Amino acid sequence: MSNSGGQLKSSVDTISAVLADNLKGGGKIMLCGDCGSAADSQHIATELTRRFIRDRAPLAGLALFSDSSALTCIGIDCGFK
Repeated sequence: MSNSGGQLKSSVDTISAVLADNLKGGGKIMLCGDCGSAADSQHIATELTRRFIRDRAPLAGLALFSDSSALTCIGIDCGFK
């Protein structure tokens, strides 16, 4: 477990780069979760669209569970599991 911190940092760096490239290319970050994670995803989406730490232009983020139309459409098309 001595290198777990390094592996975690590498994973976070990789995911951050993918998300940043996605946003730069005009994409959006879509978040989901259940229970407490659903609340976390809504909070993160709000931070993206408003600001995080300092004022800046909004970033495209969406918490899927908070849009009941999207939730039911995706569930019906792809399965709720």
